[in-house]
Amino acid sequence: MENKKRNSKIRQFILDLKSYLSIESDYYQVLLVEKTTKIVSLIILFFLLSGLFLGLFFFLLLGLAYFLSSIYGKLITFWIVLGLIILFMLLVILFRKKIITNPILRLVLNIFDDKTFKGRKEDKDENN
Repeated sequence: MENKKRNSKIRQFILDLKSYLSIESDYYQVLLVEKTTKIVSLIILFFLLSGLFLGLFFFLLLGLAYFLSSIYGKLITFWIVLGLIILFMLLVILFRKKIITNPILRLVLNIFDDKTFKGRKEDKDENN
């Protein structure tokens, strides 16, 4: 009789453990999907905004060239615009860590912040 109770309790414990692990597995899968979705949406947003920015930059430079062509002449104006483009490219290359790498790194680290995992563990501790 005692043996049956013990076996029953062990079986119940194993079933509860399987259920708990299944729930935890589902939780982390949902968490992974959420974070992956955030990263993919940031990548798409980055490409859309950079495309729009490049188009805007192109038209602004053409407008500047058209405006300056009446003052300096067409050939010199396009050399000035070319110089501005090269200057802009050099600035981006020189300050790429400050203006590109660090903000992207900060965004990704904020997405994968450990607060979610810590908060989950603290909730468990409070329930006990």
